[in-house]
Amino acid sequence: MNRPLGVTLIGYFYIFGAAMLLVTAVLWQADASEIGLADRFGVSPFPEQLFRVIVAIAALIGVYGYMRLQKWGF
Repeated sequence: MNRPLGVTLIGYFYIFGAAMLLVTAVLWQADASEIGLADRFGVSPFPEQLFRVIVAIAALIGVYGYMRLQKWGF
């Protein structure tokens, strides 16, 4: 079964977003912003760089299922 164009496009955007999260986990300065990604998710005592990596890995796992048209990926 061929993957629809919209699913492919959304999947590539998710991959791009996860890649940007990984890049910013390495290059991001902790004092650059008062409200980080961990604060937005409500886990403020969690280290910011580690949380960015965890969110990026979770996004890549989700997009793998999404791009393979698995039910759990949607």
